Amino acid sequence: MSSVVRLVDYRAAKAVVPVEETRIQHSFVAIPTAVEDALLRSPLSKQQERVFRAILRKTVGYNKSSDFIATTQLAEMVAMDEGDVRRALMTLESMGMIVRGQRRAIGTEIAPNLDISGWNLVRGESPRSTQKSPRSCEIPTSIRGEFPPTIDNSNRQVLPPVVPPAKKAPRQKRAEQTMRAWLEATKAAGETPIPEGDSVFQYAEQAGIPRDFLRLCWCEFRDRHSDGVKTYKDWRAAFRLCVRADWYRLWAENQQGEKYLTTAGKQAAAVHGVGE
Repeated sequence: MSSVVRLVDYRAAKAVVPVEETRIQHSFVAIPTAVEDALLRSPLSKQQERVFRAILRKTVGYNKSSDFIATTQLAEMVAMDEGDVRRALMTLESMGMIVRGQRRAIGTEIAPNLDISGWNLVRGESPRSTQKSPRSCEIPTSIRGEFPPTIDNSNRQVLPPVVPPAKKAPRQKRAEQTMRAWLEATKAAGETPIPEGDSVFQYAEQAGIPRDFLRLCWCEFRDRHSDGVKTYKDWRAAFRLCVRADWYRLWAENQQGEKYLTTAGKQAAAVHGVGE
């Protein structure tokens, strides 16, 4: 009897597992709520959404604003053909959801656009509800003879015809254009390329980037694209990503958290005469 008790106690003792051993450690990707909500409402195809989420995983998932990602790497991550991945990347870039920058042997620098106001998604028109017209007050010919001849219907009230609501003008898509064409268009409209109220100034202030460094980045950004064939739908959004990712490595930060110009930044400052 005692041996049976000891056997049962031994099995019960083995079944008890410390709480620490059963606790599972998880890691998370901090995707902004606005971006996730926009993806839920977006008309993206499954392939386009998978590629965009893979880019978020490679950048936001590692607390980076951009990363050099090869097409083969993305194809492996989303289990898709490389040709389908390239087409998805072209569509995402045309929609303003990503920005592609420098190319290296390890891949192309890709940055997700977390500012959903710069997205240009192609949305289908919502189905319009058909409104039934009210019944006419005209007396049918088949029953006119049933009314007494003394009734005069000449003064009866006739409802005005139902006028269908005016159709909304179709939303015009923003066309891609080169930097030179965009600068000429903003000048003709009397606008500043980067107006004072743009969010890039707020970001620079929060990140501790001096105004002179920001202006230097704009001069370098403008000169590199003025004579090129690169096109964007929203050049202001592209410049915001350029500042966030520091595409040209113009500045760095010391141990005190102060920004200073790098060698590339000093060379650019000497060319443009700003930033020092």
